[in-house]
Amino acid sequence: MRCRVALFLAVGLVLGVAGCKPENPDTVTATAVDQPILNDAGTMIREFYEPPVPPAEDVGVLTENLRQCTFSKEGGDYDPDVSPDGEWLVYASTRSAVRPDIYLQSVHGTVVTRKTTNPYSDIMPKFSPDGRLIAYASDRSGKWDIYVMPANGPGEGTRVTEYVNEHAIHPAWHPSGELIAFSALNPSTRSWRLCVVPAVGGPVTVLADGLYPEWSPDGKRLVCQRARHRGVRWYSVWTLDVRVDEEGRVLSVSRPTEVVGSSEWAAINPGFSPDGKRIVFASVHKSVVARGQDRKLMGDDIWCVRTDGRGLIRLTVNNQPDWSPVWTSEKDKPGVNGPIYFCSLVNGFRNVWSLRPLEVKDLDRIKSEAETASPSARILREHAEREARARGEVGP
Repeated sequence: MRCRVALFLAVGLVLGVAGCKPENPDTVTATAVDQPILNDAGTMIREFYEPPVPPAEDVGVLTENLRQCTFSKEGGDYDPDVSPDGEWLVYASTRSAVRPDIYLQSVHGTVVTRKTTNPYSDIMPKFSPDGRLIAYASDRSGKWDIYVMPANGPGEGTRVTEYVNEHAIHPAWHPSGELIAFSALNPSTRSWRLCVVPAVGGPVTVLADGLYPEWSPDGKRLVCQRARHRGVRWYSVWTLDVRVDEEGRVLSVSRPTEVVGSSEWAAINPGFSPDGKRIVFASVHKSVVARGQDRKLMGDDIWCVRTDGRGLIRLTVNNQPDWSPVWTSEKDKPGVNGPIYFCSLVNGFRNVWSLRPLEVKDLDRIKSEAETASPSARILREHAEREARARGEVGP
């Protein structure tokens, strides 16, 4: 019933993977037209953890702001998340097996701990707000479900979507730690919807249509990707207001708002910045290189935008696919914007990287260093100044 590591998503990279190898010849694009792709028996038919590698290109000028975090050269590393204290990186990887498992490593080192070792597929790990638990998706029950396991110590955890008859993926912890949002496949409409479940398991509440939810730092909003229902139907970034009471019950869902959308490219994998003022996401088919290669099955670049839709800023400019960004806090400074971790093929391998978005406070340092720096550093300085002006934070 299940093909190797198949997850049937609306687009290969929408699951945070740069591409896919479908078993049928149907054309796949980063839109909702083909979500999900199933055969008549309901068998999942999309492999996504071994995507094709695009032709090699020169690395962009912002590589001086990049740091490589994982180093797999066989298989690949995907779905990164960082612990609240900024010390640990968790991700899914096929470095040791055909099907992905969950791995843990220090953000300062390269030694890895394999958290799951079963013959199934385990993906999309997320730390709980206190860092003591990890939620993730697994197909070990015969369908995709959400599981919760200890971040430290043995055990692969318990299933919290036991009473969900649908495929459930992409867990996202509410800041209270009481709820987990996730994406569920509606079998009757063949579309994705946003749901929440108590972190210990129990009744499920359906919120709205959408895919890949992430909570705002104050727990009052969800951001997700959602397709338009006309035209090309590229995915867009949307936010929803969600009222949750002290007992973790959802009281209301309101104000669906499209923050980023286009008729020419897709916006996927969104998430809030730690200060809640911006949204980070990956583009698809937006850059000149991506369009030249007709690259619809892979990520493009990492971007951020203010929650009011203004100040769209491109954060990566290399010619290789980047996807699945997660914006973390500075170490021991909750709510202060720190590094962004993401997946990339920048060196030809599927690894996790990080970058620090350049802020106005960085400009003086960059200017002084650039007096004797390389040409690429001077370009970096000029790029930082342009982006800061675009945000309205410095004068012309």
